[in-house]
Amino acid sequence: MKCLNYGFCLQLAMAVLLGFFVTPSVLAQDKDTGIVDRTDPEYPEPKIGKRNLTLDLELENTNGTVTQAVLYHSRNRSALVDRNGGFPVLVANRRSIEATTTELGVDLIRAKAMLPWEKPSDRALHDNGPSDAYPAGTTVYYRWVITRQKSRGEPTLHYSKVESFTMQRRIILAILGDSYGSGEGAPDLDGASPWLQSFQGTKAHRSPISGQELAVKEFFQSKPNFAYDYVNLSCTGSILSDITSTTETYLNFVQGDKLSQWLTVRDYSALDTIILSCSGNDFGFGDLIFGYLGASDEGIENLKAWAIQYVKCVLISAAYSGAYGIASVFCAGTWFGWPICMAGAILLIELTLGEWKRDCWDLEDD
Repeated sequence: MKCLNYGFCLQLAMAVLLGFFVTPSVLAQDKDTGIVDRTDPEYPEPKIGKRNLTLDLELENTNGTVTQAVLYHSRNRSALVDRNGGFPVLVANRRSIEATTTELGVDLIRAKAMLPWEKPSDRALHDNGPSDAYPAGTTVYYRWVITRQKSRGEPTLHYSKVESFTMQRRIILAILGDSYGSGEGAPDLDGASPWLQSFQGTKAHRSPISGQELAVKEFFQSKPNFAYDYVNLSCTGSILSDITSTTETYLNFVQGDKLSQWLTVRDYSALDTIILSCSGNDFGFGDLIFGYLGASDEGIENLKAWAIQYVKCVLISAAYSGAYGIASVFCAGTWFGWPICMAGAILLIELTLGEWKRDCWDLEDD
């Protein structure tokens, strides 16, 4: 057979020779890898959503100083270990991740590798959900390969034993509720779309920069080792019955039903957290705001008048409280005694600031 690519054929020949002639003692698991401890998504205990693996190593031992740690992983155990306990050379169905390392002290370092996972995004109900390197429930096999370097000589590779774990499911959240959750009045004018598109997002005024949206993203941004998925079903104008009611609702949109559909289509077996903000519209909050700001110029003027009155009442109340404090200090130094002085001061304060204060708040209530 004629080789059409000399460089490729040379590399292939070297790999085959390596597999046949390197002794099992070199390829076999090294008993002095310097491994102190390890973690994976299931060890020492299962953690929902976890996607990282760690390895604590002696920085230096008789085999040299750690210069690199690589995680090899696969669905197939045979991709990581051959019949002699060695490391297979020509394998297509395994992947590798070069770990990041941090010092734990003078003598220890921690290698950390993250299995790839896709972050959530705005998707319609029947679109594919975010993907994982390994779906939940998959058995994942892995093996660490540590490179050590002595002061002299070539670097050497040291292989951990093959371990396995069951891939944990993602953390699942839902955002439900009214305009507080949807982000009414805060469209993302700098984004691709001012409103989220899925689940009637435009009609619901569901903003990608609402408080709840930003809170979820910021929380998991601080915990990149955990995979998650979430759905935002909040809708401006909703009342409590819109969460679970089977009767006609605002926009004919029952959030609980949509959530059940989403969980089923995504094949999620559990819901971990619901972020809920609701009941403001049950007390007419929307009508109140519309009456003040959306109905007429008269409503706006009424709102301005109320704000001025409120500030005025706060200032009079502060003066009222301050007057009592000043009177108490003043009367303590009078020659005819503190009780007589305070009685006169109280009468004066109540007839002036006290009356103004009561009248002001009565008008503010009206």
